[in-house]
Amino acid sequence: MNKKLLKYFNNKTLTYDRDVYKFDEWVLNVIKEDYPRLDSLEKTHLLVPSTQLPEIIDKVQKSFASAEISSLFDDFAQENIAPLIGCEYLIKRFPTLNLVPPNQFGLGRRLYFHQGVFYANGIGQGTIWTALTKCYDSNSMWVVDHQNSKRIITTALENRLTQQEFEDIILKIAYPVNIEVGQAHLFHQEILHGNVNNDTDITRMSVDWHVLLKGEEYNQRLPGGFFRMAEDFEHNNININNPIIYISNNSDYDKHIPTQLQASYILTFLKDNNINYSSRTWENEGFTHLPILRDMLTKGHNIAMLSIYTLTDDDLLDCIMQSGSEVLFVNELLTLPYDYEKIKLYLSYKVKK
Repeated sequence: MNKKLLKYFNNKTLTYDRDVYKFDEWVLNVIKEDYPRLDSLEKTHLLVPSTQLPEIIDKVQKSFASAEISSLFDDFAQENIAPLIGCEYLIKRFPTLNLVPPNQFGLGRRLYFHQGVFYANGIGQGTIWTALTKCYDSNSMWVVDHQNSKRIITTALENRLTQQEFEDIILKIAYPVNIEVGQAHLFHQEILHGNVNNDTDITRMSVDWHVLLKGEEYNQRLPGGFFRMAEDFEHNNININNPIIYISNNSDYDKHIPTQLQASYILTFLKDNNINYSSRTWENEGFTHLPILRDMLTKGHNIAMLSIYTLTDDDLLDCIMQSGSEVLFVNELLTLPYDYEKIKLYLSYKVKK
């Protein structure tokens, strides 16, 4: 693992300027659009029915895509995280809102103990777990130190522990992250963490987001999709004229994604953005040089495909640029020829797993 992550993201507390980075106020204002009487995030459970919590969480998370709040995350990372890691990095495109009401276990809500690597995170990522309310005791996230995290995982795998046995071992040494608004907890992807039942009388909220260090492993959290560069949060070139939907199972990325799921994802995006398409085309499986795609490019067809990671050969970017075709990559919301430099940058983060 990267030495900077081991040093600075090893269950460390970061204190930042709350007057500048008002993440808690942003979230409160978004929720107040539907619940105007709410005057504190800690009182959310008193006004928002438990059945509406998923809807509220989804609304807040979608709001994180706006230019205003995205630029705030960018500024935070530049001021507080960049000096720690000392290298180029990407930022999680859609931060995650954590909402833990009192007695959340009774509502069927909990975060089971896990490592980030279990959730497809690469070990080149650092997590910035940022308090939106007071986080303490049973309402907070609980963590285990790095060495014990590794030991417990080995024990659990070797002995095929049940979830209860696994968590019984964890809770003997886990401890709560006690922080205030204006602080964040930094941890890496081998740290065990999870929730116990919230026995306090407040709703706890936090937002977790990640940075990916250049040259480090990202597993399934792809640069350009899950991660973005600073200021890459506005997409003005997603319109494309009458594309052909192209589906392939020939790259390391898409070979395990069923074609019907790829087609459904692309179709949903086109429909949501009022983009008409002309037809659908499938690449021949096993033809890793993508001859059908290359043939379509020679004919100047516009194309909508799943991802920049569908491209299997380095020369395909230049083939597209020379073809006169427009190609939309739905997962990353990038288009050639307009986003050539961005795509080259994201692909430069690609490392062997």
